[in-house]
Amino acid sequence: MTIRLIIRPLLFLFCLELFLRLGGAASISIQDYQNKAHLKDAHAYRIMCIGESTTFAGGKESYPSQLERILNDRAKGKRFEVINRGIPGSDSADIVANLKKDIELYKPNMVIAMVGINDSDNTVAYTDSSSDKFKVAIGDIRIIRVGKFLWAHIMQELGQDAKPLSAIDRLKKEIKIHPKGSGAYIELGQYYIEQREFKLAEALFKKGISINPKKDWGYEQLAKVYLLQGRVDEVEKLYLLAVSKNPKKSWSYALLSRFYADQKKEVLAERALKDGLDKNPDDMDIFIELGSFYTKQARFSDAEDLYAKAKLKAPQNSKIYAQLGFCYGAQGRYDDMEAMIDTAAEIDSKNVQKGDRLHVILDLVDWYMKRNQFSRAEVVLKNALVKYPQSVEIIRGLANIYNQTDMKDKALVYINMADALSEKKPLNATISNYRQIIKIVQGHHIDMVVSSYATRHTHGLEKMLDVTKGVLFIDNGIIFKQALTQGKYETYFTDAFAGDFGHCTPKGAGILADNIARHILLSNQI
Repeated sequence: MTIRLIIRPLLFLFCLELFLRLGGAASISIQDYQNKAHLKDAHAYRIMCIGESTTFAGGKESYPSQLERILNDRAKGKRFEVINRGIPGSDSADIVANLKKDIELYKPNMVIAMVGINDSDNTVAYTDSSSDKFKVAIGDIRIIRVGKFLWAHIMQELGQDAKPLSAIDRLKKEIKIHPKGSGAYIELGQYYIEQREFKLAEALFKKGISINPKKDWGYEQLAKVYLLQGRVDEVEKLYLLAVSKNPKKSWSYALLSRFYADQKKEVLAERALKDGLDKNPDDMDIFIELGSFYTKQARFSDAEDLYAKAKLKAPQNSKIYAQLGFCYGAQGRYDDMEAMIDTAAEIDSKNVQKGDRLHVILDLVDWYMKRNQFSRAEVVLKNALVKYPQSVEIIRGLANIYNQTDMKDKALVYINMADALSEKKPLNATISNYRQIIKIVQGHHIDMVVSSYATRHTHGLEKMLDVTKGVLFIDNGIIFKQALTQGKYETYFTDAFAGDFGHCTPKGAGILADNIARHILLSNQI
């Protein structure tokens, strides 16, 4: 009996670890397949990019993929191959531990390192010793990674300091596929949507639906594929099926209503949301969606009446006050709008952490910006900056306003302020692991490049590494600073997991690739 009590939890943990590793293997195996396809041309100059999800993400639009295209376009008479060895969720110790094996496998002529963003106080200064190998192996156990993610999430909910939750993205990439579960097919299908491989995505969603036809998620994702392909006639049926499979899910009614609205079928759009309220009379998300629909239709009295009912049901729901505020704004009642937004922010200040308190204020700023009401947006942000003087988001928002109004000098001042707040000194383990990377690469007589992350600079890293020769440092902070004075943050990044930057959009990755290519070609290293 005692043995059974021990074996059962161990067996469960083993199965869970196997499941997570199969998921991780799926995303990495796709990368490996693409990388090995590059090994055909023995005469090509091969570059290997090492890093984390910031290197891995983007598929055909990742910075390594774009770097290959740019180099081949610009360097006449020379053929380039770029290997993407970004590993989502890895830290610098993981990257050092895998480096020798990767060099042997891909035999690069150059290595570009952009590492360290995932490092923490637990990161090992890797020395290739048995104890360090053991620590890295323990850190690579997927259960422990998931546990760290959950702990960070709990700490953030409690308002404690925690590392930014980029782990959400990493986890989605790790758990890509499991042959016995429908959810794995749906997630892998989403990956192929990102790659615009719609036929593959469609096949995977249909497979997921066939395994579990009662799950609403598959129908919604299949509808998304059809919409992206312009196959509108097939979408309505799928959204109706999603609603029927899970009539308690507010998002399904919202998707159906938005589809009808896009097709100019306003009566059906309204009916879909009213049906949702009939089945879920206390669902505030459906209230808000219907109120937003009325606002877009300029049915302001209907929207106000609906929000009044919602406030009676959920007086502490900040979203209701915020959406009522935007309803007032659509009528030109700006003072009333800002009063409602202040109420929403006050509710949030009591219920959520600081990062979430700001979102409703930033939504108000975005509302003004879309309507070219820059002076009102500026006043809102300056008032918010008094309360949150260390907020990079608010400071970048002000920089964006000054950029949009051709006040470039003032925009640059605020960009520099944001940079100063967000720039962090590398950890000792990060510096040690960078030195190991350089030692291993140069020991194989391979060209070495160290690249900063988007918006960050290399000067601090150069000084700490104290490398006298043989390493090309590429600073991406300056080029991104210029880009941010010309466009919105969202143009270049999909999130802000690192505070001052996030995972790049295709355009952001293009800036990164272009800057790296330019420095490489000018360096005469190739």
